[in-house]
Amino acid sequence: MSIKNRIKSKLLSMEGEDSFTNRFFLKILLMRKIGFPLSFTNFIFQRVLRNQSEINIPVHFTSKITHFDRIKISYDLITLTSFAVSGNCYIQAYNGLICGKNLLFAPGVKIITSGHELADISKPTENPPVKIGNNVWIGANVVILPGVTIGDRVVIGAGSIVTRSFTEHGVIIAGNPAKIIGSIDG
Repeated sequence: MSIKNRIKSKLLSMEGEDSFTNRFFLKILLMRKIGFPLSFTNFIFQRVLRNQSEINIPVHFTSKITHFDRIKISYDLITLTSFAVSGNCYIQAYNGLICGKNLLFAPGVKIITSGHELADISKPTENPPVKIGNNVWIGANVVILPGVTIGDRVVIGAGSIVTRSFTEHGVIIAGNPAKIIGSIDG
């Protein structure tokens, strides 16, 4: 086995661990996966121009993430790739966001964990955190609203508005409002 393959297998075995060394090497793998031009553009916007500079992972330069300190993600290559390449996403995590492993999301996804009071728009509503299970695929322009829980192995169709929880595993949901339209297994 070549040195390059041994390093890659070691990095992939560390995947999911949250350590400085792991994050550093995952960023190198991520740069190789998404290519230098996008990695460089994201770096310039995030580290030089200070757009989303408080976030310790690469984020697409057209996306907006608020309250990143309230987001729990798995530091795996698929999840990090989604954050780096999916543009025009808006993730507002005021009440918290918990993401499982291998979260794949497309451009334009909106995840909103809090609204505001009708009487006082400066006061956010208190809701449970949004929870997204393992191996979830979120299509383009999906909106996930406060308090929603998504189970494992769920596919959410493009343009869906997820207003309620889907804790079932292995389902396909789509529509406005989203409903179960099929099963991954058949």
